Amino acid sequence: MHCRPGIGALCRLTAFVGALLVASVACSDKDVSPGGPTNGCDGGDCVSQCLDTESDRRNCGTCGTVCRFDQVCSSGTCTCRASTPDECAGRCVDMVGDPRHCGACDNACVRDATCSGGVCACPASAPTMCDDGCADTENDPRNCGACGITCGATCTNGACVLVDALALGGQHSTARSGDGSLHAWGYNGFGQLGDGSRMDRTAPVSLPAVTGVTGVTAGGNHTCAVLGDGTVSCWGDNAFGQLGDTTAVDSSAPLLVADLADVVALSAGGRHTCARLSGDTVSCWGWNGDGQLGDGTMDPLKPLPASIAGLAGVEGLAAGNSHTCARLDDGTAECWGNNNSGQLGDDTTDRRPLPAPVASLSAVAQVAAGKAHTCARLDDGTISCWGDNAAGQLGDGTSTMRLVPTPVSGITDAVHLAAGGAHTCAVTSDGSAVCWGGNANGQLGDGTTDDRATPSAVSGLSTATLVYAGEGHTCALRSDGSAMCWGANAQGQLGKLSTGDRSVPQPVAFR
Repeated sequence: MHCRPGIGALCRLTAFVGALLVASVACSDKDVSPGGPTNGCDGGDCVSQCLDTESDRRNCGTCGTVCRFDQVCSSGTCTCRASTPDECAGRCVDMVGDPRHCGACDNACVRDATCSGGVCACPASAPTMCDDGCADTENDPRNCGACGITCGATCTNGACVLVDALALGGQHSTARSGDGSLHAWGYNGFGQLGDGSRMDRTAPVSLPAVTGVTGVTAGGNHTCAVLGDGTVSCWGDNAFGQLGDTTAVDSSAPLLVADLADVVALSAGGRHTCARLSGDTVSCWGWNGDGQLGDGTMDPLKPLPASIAGLAGVEGLAAGNSHTCARLDDGTAECWGNNNSGQLGDDTTDRRPLPAPVASLSAVAQVAAGKAHTCARLDDGTISCWGDNAAGQLGDGTSTMRLVPTPVSGITDAVHLAAGGAHTCAVTSDGSAVCWGGNANGQLGDGTTDDRATPSAVSGLSTATLVYAGEGHTCALRSDGSAMCWGANAQGQLGKLSTGDRSVPQPVAFR
């Protein structure tokens, strides 16, 4: 009804009386849904409407009484649904099957657990219930042997097995544990992870086919290990004979290197591999187009190990992309192979198929070879580098190529050294680390992607003992046996369960 101006009060009174008359009308069966009760419409929100107040959740029991979203109306009373029959602080829940309210209100099951019959239960794959979730205490490094027992690396049969060595290739990484087992992660297109597949891995996978390992090395796309009996197995890219088995066929499973025994240590380059034998001599195999095998020739392909005549007293090896260097027992160093950027350090750019002394270098404690540069850590804790310096990888504050060793600025207490594609890193005596050179992928670990021509501190890294460098990524071992990596990560070579470069150290996700 619409009321005209001037008679508003009378009109409104008439309308009110009319509504009361309508509301007093009894409902008949035809006014409600079939089978529903016929309630009178006597007030509230349902004036002049006929409703089923027995089951209508908007008018349950009385007009205008609305049930909660998780309730139904039954016999005029708001109740929880059959699927969630229990009441918790004004909410309907299923205490029999809801892991957030298992057996009682707010009794939440831990991560990965389910609720069955009102009891929290962990899956068979991780049967132990710990505060931070369900755990496999036989293999979980976060709960090794018991809840809360954390390993820095791997957990095997409920015991912590710590990493004691790493090997970084072009885009893959391998770790050796103290029990002689191996784990690998990253790019696997050539089978260089050794797990029998060609699938990239963003977290470490174990290599059960290789046991009793005493040393490991990684090249561009291949990996090799020294076994307890002094033999060597290799896997991955074999197009240039770098696996040492004469087939030139890639392998995702370990292959025994032919005619090689009494091996003490290995170093793999871009497409070649060298071994130091127990008599402090050296044998190499693989690609030799630049003379990097040191046998006096530049015959491109040599798939079988060949000893380097006249080289003795070798105490350390370092293979770069296409060159190789050795540290001798008298504190000097000799290098051979490609020398286009002066990476042999003999004051020339001439290729050398035989070892040549590095100029003006003595008291060498360690030698490291990158893609086209070489560095040496000396007994007094200083470092000298030579070769390509386009990205500042020699650390002398310039980008000038050096044909002879040149001191790195500001380092006096280095205890370990690594050279990568175009960057170099060192661990210092206080357990921190510094890096310099190319940094496009964050491989210097200083939180930026800016190249550095002098050493820059690795962010947040302490208790470091050893450092390793790949083509564009870097890793360090810490005193607790854990591993941290940073830099390029397109293929998961940082081992952190994901891809994407990182410019600061990230823990390797051993599982």
